[in-house]
Order: sequence, then C-alpha cells, then structure tokens
Amino acid sequence: MGNLNLDLILSQAKSFHKKGMTEDAVNLYNKILNVFPNNHRAKTELEIANNSIEKHKSTIPPYLLNQLIEMYNQGKLKEMSDKAEILVKEFSLDFSIWNMLGAANLGLKEFKKAEIAFTTAIDLKPKEHFAHNNLGISLKNQDRIEPALESFNKAIYYKPDFFEAYFNIATLLQKQKKYEEAIKLYKKVILYKPDLFDAYNNIGNILFDQGKLQQALDIYKKAISFKPNNSEIHYNIGNIYRSQNKLNDAIKSYNKSILINPNNFKAHNNLGIILQDLSKFESAFKSFKTAILINPDYAEAFNNISLTLRDQNKLGESIKNSQQAIALNPKYSNAYNNLAATYQKEGKLLKAIENFNKAVLYKSDYADAFINLNHLLVQCWVDINNYFENKKTIKEKLIPLLKTNPKYQIIKAISFFLKNDVIGTKKHLEHYFKLVDTGLTKDMNELEKKFCNTYALFLKKLILPINNYFNQNQDKIYHLGESHCLSFAHNNINIGQKKFSISPKIIFGGKAFHFCGDKLNIYKALAKYNIDLMPENSNIFISFGEIDCRHDQGFILASEKTEKTTKHIIEKTVEGYISWFKNNEKKHIFYFFNIPAPIYNFDINKSLNNKVADVVYTFNKHLEKILKKYSFKMIDVYTSTKNKEKFSNNSFHCDFCHLDNRIIKIIEEQLSS
Repeated sequence: MGNLNLDLILSQAKSFHKKGMTEDAVNLYNKILNVFPNNHRAKTELEIANNSIEKHKSTIPPYLLNQLIEMYNQGKLKEMSDKAEILVKEFSLDFSIWNMLGAANLGLKEFKKAEIAFTTAIDLKPKEHFAHNNLGISLKNQDRIEPALESFNKAIYYKPDFFEAYFNIATLLQKQKKYEEAIKLYKKVILYKPDLFDAYNNIGNILFDQGKLQQALDIYKKAISFKPNNSEIHYNIGNIYRSQNKLNDAIKSYNKSILINPNNFKAHNNLGIILQDLSKFESAFKSFKTAILINPDYAEAFNNISLTLRDQNKLGESIKNSQQAIALNPKYSNAYNNLAATYQKEGKLLKAIENFNKAVLYKSDYADAFINLNHLLVQCWVDINNYFENKKTIKEKLIPLLKTNPKYQIIKAISFFLKNDVIGTKKHLEHYFKLVDTGLTKDMNELEKKFCNTYALFLKKLILPINNYFNQNQDKIYHLGESHCLSFAHNNINIGQKKFSISPKIIFGGKAFHFCGDKLNIYKALAKYNIDLMPENSNIFISFGEIDCRHDQGFILASEKTEKTTKHIIEKTVEGYISWFKNNEKKHIFYFFNIPAPIYNFDINKSLNNKVADVVYTFNKHLEKILKKYSFKMIDVYTSTKNKEKFSNNSFHCDFCHLDNRIIKIIEEQLSS
C-alpha cells in the first residue's frame, strides 16, 4: 500500500465518518493500521471514530430520525414501529427515538407499549412537557384516569400555556360527566388557542347532553366558522334540530354531513331515524343499510332496522336484526328493550319479560325499559319486584327518574287499583296530577298523553266513595277486558243467590278486532294467559269492542281504507272475536258485554256522530246473534244507556266512554233472570 493509496483510503474513511457511517470508517482505519501499525493519522482518526461510536449510542443520527418522521407523516406506523424497535437497542439513551416509538404505538393503539416508550423517554428528559402529555394520552386510553391526569398536570407544570394538556384534562372531565369543570377548562384552552375547533365542538356536545339545545347550537355555529367543511359538526347540528323536532332542518344538516363525508355512518343512521319517524320506511331502511355497509359492526343501525321492520309488522325479520345488534354488543340495553317489545307484539310473553328484564339489568337507570316491563306485568298478575336480583342498585338509580315520569305514575295507579289498594291508587294519581301541573307531560307523545290522561281521570272518578264498594270477602267473578274492566272493579254483584266480588284483569288497548285471524298476538296471549290462571268453572265477564266503534279507530276507519261496508267488517270481526273465545273457553262460564250507547261528541259533526251510533247498534245486533250461535250469555248495557236517538242518556256514564257501578243492579237483573 503506497502513500498515494494510503491517502485515498484515509480520505475515504474520513468521508464515511462525516456521513455517519462510523463503523465503516473504523473498519478502514483498522485495515490501515494492520499494514502501518504506527500510522499517526490513522491512530488519531480511529480514536475519534471510536469516541463518536460511544457518543452516538445516546444520539440517533439525523438521517435515521428523519426516516422515522417521514414514515409517521405517511401513516406507515407499523413500519415505523418496527424500525424504531431496532434502533432503540442501538441508541438506548436517545430521547427522540423513544418518543418516536411511543408515537408510533399510540397511533397503532398499542397503548401499553406506548406507555413504556414514553415513560422511558421521560426518564431520559424529565422536563419535556409533550412527553408527559403523550404518556397521559396512552394512560387515558387504558382507562387509567388518575395517572393520566397526573401526567397532563406535569405537562402543564413544565409548560403552563400548553393548551393540548388542558384540552386532554377537559376531555377526561367530560367523560366523567363533570361538565362544568370541563367547560371551564375548554374555555381556558380557547384563551390560548382561540380557533381550536375541537374545544368549541366539545363544549357544544356537553351543552347538548345537558339539554341546553339553543346554547349548544350557538357554540356549534361558532365552530363551523373555523371548519365549515367538517362533517361531524353538521352531524351534531342535525342532532340538535332532531331534538327540537325541526325535522326538515335536521335532514338538511345530516345530508350536508354526508356530502362532506359519505362515510359518516352515524349521520346515515340518524337520517334513517328521522325518515322512520316520518313513516318513510323504505328510505329509512336504505339509510340504516348504508350505515352498516360503512361500519358492519354498528349495532345501533341493526337495532334501528329492527324498529323499522317492526313498524311494518315484519316481526320475524325485526327479531333477527335485534339479535344481530345484541351479538355485536351483548350489553346493548336498547336492543334488548326493542327485542322485548317485538316479542310482546308477537304474543311471546315470557321472552318479552326476559328481554325487558335484561335491558334494565344492563342499564340500571333505564326508566323506559322498566316502565315497559311494568306495563306488561300489570296485565299478567305479576309483581315486578320478583324480577330483579340487584333490586337495591336498580331502585337507587331508577326511583329519582320514576318519580318524575307521568306514565309510570299512571301504571302504578292502575296496578294498585287492580289490587284493590285505594291508598296506593290515590297516592300515584296525586303524584301524576302534580307532574301535570309542573309541565312534565308536555314532552310526552300524543298517544302516551292520551293514555295517561284518560286513565287518570277515569280512576279519579272510580275511587270516589260509593256504596257496595271494595268488599273483598266474596268469591270472585273475573272481568277481562280493556279499560272497561275497571268500571265495576271490586264491587259486589249477585248472580242468583250467590254474591261475588268483581276482580278486574286488564288488557290495555284490546279490541274485538285483535282476536280475529289465526296469528298469535299480545292480546290473544294475554287473554289466554289470564284465562288459564283462573280457577276451573270461573265466571268471567268479557269486555271488548268499544274501541272498535270509535270515530277515529276501528270499523269506520277500516271501512274508509278498504272500501268495504262497516256492516261487512263488523260481521267478520264479531265472528272472529267470539269464535276465538269459544276455542279457549275450557271449563269457564263467559258473559260478554255489548257496547253502551255512545255519548254525543260535540267535537265532531252530526254526520260522524250518527255514524258512530249506527256502528254501535250494528255491532251489538251482530254480537247478540253470534253469542246465541255459540251459546254464550250477553250482558246488555246498550238498552239501558241509550236515548231515542241511540246516544247515551247520561244515566250511567262516568266519563266520555266508561260506565260506573250504578249499572250493576241492571246487570244483576239480567244475570238472575
């Protein structure tokens, strides 16, 4: 090796060193020294190179760090993580490489690995605020709230104006429902970063959760000024409009959200909910299906499809979709509640009860499911207290909600009345009327308002002191029917020489129509369940048909829709109604009430009033004929209640459609003849 070659090799080795290829430089210096052991330049440069190697064990070369940064910016997180895992072995004392490894694992949702990497980085540089913040994020995602808060606070300690840490603390407080504290911190974030979209958006979300809809809307609109093309904010605004029942505005917002981001599955889902409410079932179905195509594991969309199918009376398909929602989320209370309601509609009582029960067990403050279960059990002679293992926890969470729920108060009033408990009935009625006075019924839908108000006023009249009332010492005669079964509840009645106490068994909303056809439904199931529980050879009053005869339900509407005569529909209905009870007669004695004369309704015109009167007359005539055919007895409450125009003579009605116990003497005369 000549001097010229030696100079070239020394120059090349030095070049390797400058480029960070230190080990290659060392190899060349060692080769030189093997030939020229006393070469001063080679010895000096080798010592410098070796020192550099030792030093660089704690400092990653810039070109390698840049490679990792480029991978991060390109979203190649797995590749970045793998590369960083190798590099930390060589540069174990370098802060940056541990921080980059933590960032990669954070992006990959490998939160425990991220925690280890950030902890190591902090050990190397304890005062780096962003490392403490990143450690807090990894802990937060492991639901380790207190250590996460400690890390975020350390980040703030080392950098008091570090708004990201304040923001992260606020999100934790929001998750814990410490809303006022969270809002206070979000406002502090905004002081440091006035255009931070997420801070405004999250304040809006909190206000929405608190029911402060207009304030939330104002904040969301402020957020839009920073990110007008953000899909989430338009989705959030749509949710506000939906809550305010401004459905057209909500549809526009959801469509805007979808236009910006066609993959916003939540916007598709909520758009479907509105379309479903508008009875646009096909369009709703498409929206839910689109949400599922985007996110096949979206349990809420399956649950909503199930609701749409149930509204269309496609009960089997509805059940399958509820079950799919539960398979995706085994503790999805709404899906259990929905599944229970569908089983109830099918007439599968035990499955309905089981699933209402699960809905409450998985969400112990789920008042709607608890009320739905109460509503069903009241019709089954069952005490709801037998249905929950953890009664104390459920009571603690539910009682405050139930105290302010009008429907629950009415169901409890009915329940106590059915058990002949006047004190309990009065207590819940008084509570209901207080809720009415404070405006807590205004948010109820019209059907629920009508249900509650009708029963409240009816029960209020029935619990007035009346002679011959609430004697529990007689044998029972059962009265199965809708609200009319309460008219003579717990009164005494004589059949021949024997005295009975009338025991009501209610089936809410039952119509004669519901007993027609071959399919099982909730009304048939409840009637059969109640009949089967009654002792053999029981005397049973049956009261159905009055609802069928109203001007806004039943025969008159069916005639308008089908263009069949009311007479034809009545004849078919009465035949189906009575034949069902004949098939379920067993060893009991049935007495069927006909329909009392209708009260003249001054809210509708004379023609429609006359139509109602004719329908009642026709129903009663055909009922009498069919009862004779099947050898059943009829209790006539029509003749004694009508005037010459076939409307009520107001002698026995206690409200717009119900009789009270003043007519018992007339019933006794018929039963004893």
